[in-house]
Amino acid sequence: MDHRAGKPMVRQAVRGRVSAGGKSLVIHSLGARPASGAPLP
Repeated sequence: MDHRAGKPMVRQAVRGRVSAGGKSLVIHSLGARPASGAPLP
């Protein structure tokens, strides 16, 4: 379990990137504006 607690920031950074990328793709796909406050988590 050392590897899991060894790089928690890296995992979070990767998850954040994936989440941001997913939102970007969805926003571009739907043509919605991020300023409108998408209901996506």
